[in-house]
Formats: sequence, C-alpha cells, structure tokens
Amino acid sequence: MILSMLERLPSYAIIQKELILRIRRVRSLLIQLAFAGIVGASMWISVVLGSQASSPEDHALRLVMIYFSVQIIVLGLIVPTLGAISINSEKQAKTWESLIITDLTPGQVVSGKMMGIVGVLFYLLLLPAPILSMTMLFGGVSLGSIAFEYLMHFLGSVLIVSLGIFSSAWSKGTVRSIVQSTLVTIPLIFIILGFLFNEVYGREMLLLDYMEKYPPPWQVWIWSIALYLGLGLGSLMGASYLLSGAESSRDIPVRLLTFVLAILFFGILVVTVGPVLNGIPGRAGDIYLTIMLLFYPLALTRIAGSSAKVPLRIVQMRAHRQWGTRVGAIFLPGGIRNLLYSCLLLSFSVAAMMLLLLYAPATPSVGQATNTMVNALSDTEMFWMWQGMLFLWGVGVLTLSWFFAQCGFSGVVASVLAIGIQVALALVSLTARELNWSNAHSFLENLSPPMRLLNFRNDRMPEIDMGLWYQTNLSLGCSILLLISFGVWMARLRKNPVWEIKRPGLDRLYFDIPAKVE
Repeated sequence: MILSMLERLPSYAIIQKELILRIRRVRSLLIQLAFAGIVGASMWISVVLGSQASSPEDHALRLVMIYFSVQIIVLGLIVPTLGAISINSEKQAKTWESLIITDLTPGQVVSGKMMGIVGVLFYLLLLPAPILSMTMLFGGVSLGSIAFEYLMHFLGSVLIVSLGIFSSAWSKGTVRSIVQSTLVTIPLIFIILGFLFNEVYGREMLLLDYMEKYPPPWQVWIWSIALYLGLGLGSLMGASYLLSGAESSRDIPVRLLTFVLAILFFGILVVTVGPVLNGIPGRAGDIYLTIMLLFYPLALTRIAGSSAKVPLRIVQMRAHRQWGTRVGAIFLPGGIRNLLYSCLLLSFSVAAMMLLLLYAPATPSVGQATNTMVNALSDTEMFWMWQGMLFLWGVGVLTLSWFFAQCGFSGVVASVLAIGIQVALALVSLTARELNWSNAHSFLENLSPPMRLLNFRNDRMPEIDMGLWYQTNLSLGCSILLLISFGVWMARLRKNPVWEIKRPGLDRLYFDIPAKVE
C-alpha cells in the first residue's frame, strides 16, 4: 500500500534513485557498520564498567541513556552530510543537467531528495535498535519512553536534513555546503546534550518522564511547533526557490508561505504574550515588544526591493487567463505589487497590537481607581500615537527600498541601501541629541522616529505632543508620496510596468505554455 502511494508521487523517481544509490554503496555499508559498532561498543563498555551495587532497573535506564546519547552524536555527524551533498552530488556526477530537463519541477526535485534521505534516515535510526532490546532483560524502562526518544531524534534529524538541502542548493561546492551544515548542527548538538545531561539524564529520567514531571508551559509548545515548521518548510521552500529560474513563478510559493508564517507568528504572539502583558500599554513589556517590532520592516525591505520586472512565466499565466493571477494579484512579483505586499505584511504588526489591547487590564486598587484609569487612558493614546508613527516610518523604509529597485538595483542591494540610509539618519539624530545640537521640536529629531524611543523612563512610553506627532507624520507622508512618484516615473522611464502584468517589447515573442505530454 505504501509503495503504491509513493508511485503516485511526481517525485517518485527521485525517491527511488536516492534510496537505491545510498543503500547499495559500499560507503553506506561502512557507515551502517560503524554506527552500529559505536553504539554497541558504548553500551558494552557501560555494562563492563557499570556498578554492581545498582539495581537492574537503574542499570537498564543507564544503558538507554548511553544508547540515545551516542545516537545523537553520531546522527549529528552523519545527518548534516546527507542533506549537504543532496544537490551538489548531482552536479559532481554530471547528472544535474539531465535532471533539470525532465518535467520535474524544482519543488518536486527537492521533495524527492527530502523523502529519499528521510527513508535512509529512518533505516539508520532503527539499525541498532536490536541492541537496545537487551535492556528488556532488566526492565525499568517503558516502551513509550523509548518510542518518544526515537520520535524526538527523528524530528530533529528531519529538520537538520531540511537545513542541509537548503545549504546544498545555496552553495556551489560540496565542501562549503557540508561546512555550513556542520557549523549549524554542532552547536545545536552541544546545547541538546548539555540540556539532557544537566536536566534530564542527570536526574535519572528519560525525556518523556521528565516532561510528565516538569511539564513546560503551553506557550513553549506553541512557539516550538511554529518555529520547527517555519524552519523546515522555509528551508525546503528556499531550496526550491534557489533551484528555480529567474523568469519562473518561484516567488509566488515563497510569498504565500511568508504570508502564512506572518499570520501564524503574530497570531501566536497575541495568544501567548497577550495574557502576560494584560492589555496595559506603556508597561515595560509593551515597550520591549514595540522595539522588537522595529526590526520587522527592515526584514521586509528585501521583498519591497525585489526586481521591478514581471517574470515571463507570470506573464504567460496571465495571458492564459488563469484565475490565480487575478484573485491573488498582490502575490505576483513585479511593479508596485512588491511594495503593496510588503506593506500588507507590515500591517500585521499593527493588527497584533490592536488585538493585544483587547485583553482586560489588571484591576486597580480601590483607592487608586480614578488615577489608574486616567493613566491607562493616557498610556493607550500615547501607545497608539507611537504605533501610528512607527507604522508610517516602516512604510517609508519599504518605499525607499522599492524606489531603489525601480532605479535598477537588485533586491539585496536595494535592501542594503534602504537600511543603510535609515542607520545613517539614526546616527545623525542620536549625535545631534548627544551634542545638544537639537531640541525636542527640531528638524533633526524627525529624521529617525525610532530613536525617540530611547527617551522612555519609568517603563513608560516617551511623551509626544500632537504638534510634533503631526509634523513627523506629515514629513513621513510627503517623503512616501515623493518616493512613489519618482519610483513610478523611473519605472516608466525604464519601460517597466507599474501595475500591469506584462513585459513591454516582448508582447509578440511570448511562448505558449507547453502542453503536458500524455
């Protein structure tokens, strides 16, 4: 049944190739023997050197701990290499050109590589399992605890494989890809082993028993699952993006994934952080959360500064009147859609702040009810004034990156220029403040609105009057309008469409979408 399901997958040929080549090689056999030998030798040494005074149950538990500890170390050395050589091995074997001319998409190639390596990984994990069965002679270890340890090792290895595939697609050489994957994995292995020996194994417990006795907060579970899925899917999506051509529709899946991850991130932020903040703006938690969100528009400059041209594949899809190009037009790359999509992602932060205010504030004491309500109202107004100004500043940063893209700079260069200008303005504003060149209402203070957050005292938002708020927003709004106007003018000058989905000058040279051969 499983085989029939795999045969229906478009990437079944890649999966079959990976399994056959990796299992039948002599090197794979040596790895299997070394893996089983290291684990078996470690447990045998533990049996020989084990204390005779300990009970059989404690001795079995110690054997299981040694088994899984050695397995973590060995997998930390093998798994990154499996993912790191997945793409580059095809290029070294001169089979990459034959692979890309097939009807397999880059996503199918990446998924096939992933499933093939996961199959080999599952085999490696179960290879020394018969050695672990000797602990059943002593008892004291539940089968559920062992299965949970295996599950954690498998999930961690799958994540490392995803990161390795991304590194393999990103790097041109095999050695560089292996080094990158290893540099990420080795610190992670040390952190995991340190946690296990200090907190779990050091207390004579397995991981499942430890979590039952010391259950982590539900917020930890939500963030851990979201981070795991984000890193895993993001790595595979990034690998597919790097293997796709520039004129393909590779940006659409990435933008859809970014959209979903942004909603998931801010949704979890509201659910987990909201009860802690308890809905009172102006407290230290709100200030730190606001400062953290200042880096969010800087991360979106890469999307806003994407190439101004519309990929040829998108034009073909639009010409054939495919409904996805009309319903989800904002997700299509090119033109002003890059700016609109990045601003849409930026608006999620404001929506999250609005939802955080829905949580009921803490009940004040009876003697200070009036003053507390007045302070809360004042803090709420000040909080929203800051959020509006910082949101407008974020739109200005994204507009600047989009303007540089219209001028012909690549996405990375446009993003670096936009961020560099904001850093320069922040340094000028901070220098003027420290040298007393400006006062609270001077023009230099309006150059970098985020720098004003350095003035907060007593865990409260810094005060800002309406006149200064209008002045700052007016200057930001005018700069945004000017940048958009000049960006549209540069797009017309360079014959790039602003909103249209077309490629000027190539209207009669479009190739039809190839029909699928039956």
